[in-house]
Amino acid sequence: MAWIDWTRALGACAIILLHVLVSTYQAYELPAERKYTYILLCIPLCRWAVPAFFMMTGYLLLDSERPLGWDRVRKYVMRMVLVILTFGLAFAFMEVVQNTLQAGERLSWQIVSIAVQNTLTGNSWGHLWYVYALLFVYPCLAAIAMLRERWGERAMSWLTIALVVLLLAVPTLWKILRLNDLVGWSPQRGTPSMLWDVFSGVTNACVGNELRTKRLNPAWATMGLGCLATMMGVSAWGVAEGWGSINEVYMHTSCFATGYAAFVLLAIRWIDERYALQPTHLVGLVAQDSFGIYVIHPLFVHAILMVWDPRQAIPMLAELGFFCVVLLLSITTTRLLRRVPLLGSLV
Repeated sequence: MAWIDWTRALGACAIILLHVLVSTYQAYELPAERKYTYILLCIPLCRWAVPAFFMMTGYLLLDSERPLGWDRVRKYVMRMVLVILTFGLAFAFMEVVQNTLQAGERLSWQIVSIAVQNTLTGNSWGHLWYVYALLFVYPCLAAIAMLRERWGERAMSWLTIALVVLLLAVPTLWKILRLNDLVGWSPQRGTPSMLWDVFSGVTNACVGNELRTKRLNPAWATMGLGCLATMMGVSAWGVAEGWGSINEVYMHTSCFATGYAAFVLLAIRWIDERYALQPTHLVGLVAQDSFGIYVIHPLFVHAILMVWDPRQAIPMLAELGFFCVVLLLSITTTRLLRRVPLLGSLV
């Protein structure tokens, strides 16, 4: 399916751009205008990607014509486990070494045990939350597929609506409206717990399954663009009021990010159906390597920021060049790792 390849390729590029911009303003003190420009640009260009990847997972795995059995689930889960025990452990080890050296302490064998502990508890590099979440999303989808066989497609649609309302809409509005101030409960801001990551993944996967029978129409366009306008408007308002960008409105656990992602997927499929998209060699390459690109690219983002100060380059050109270099290095590394026993099957 050409539209799936295009979505994977564009999604991988969106995530690289997101981490390039976010890592840049986290690593360096940028003027407020440039920092918030990054944040607002990321909303339309990047924030749809993670929900869309979960949606594509649901679209492909919840296909009733190809039942999702527990054997397939075990295969998918084992792949994620191996990714965590290889790439996750390596990243955690590098982080512990860097923190130890920056603290002026000597390296010892203790850093190995710390790295292992961090990996097993999900405290490796932040972007790997997606891999940890998939460990639980896959079994949940198998259970949902079994329920659908018993209850039927209509019940599946009602279940999806319930999940969107209870696990995305209510928590999003709760955080945006600061209702925690009234009840004394304050969830983490910007770094949702693994439980909410799993909730988001399962819900978006169910939405992806629903998109199988949906087509882009004025109602879906209004909903998607309305979600985008809400994310942009609330974020701009938060910046203007001095509260920051109110990131709960656009993170992957937000109902607005889900609505916008669903619109993007429907739009790409509509373009494919209308104009018969043909994946170019580059699109096919990035689509095939999208998971490896996701896992590997932060290594190059952080390495480049350690030796290069983007503030010394021309704005816009600096970010564009940074993005292109990270994308090229990630594709090349993924292709090379495919030649390595064990690692090749993971990326």
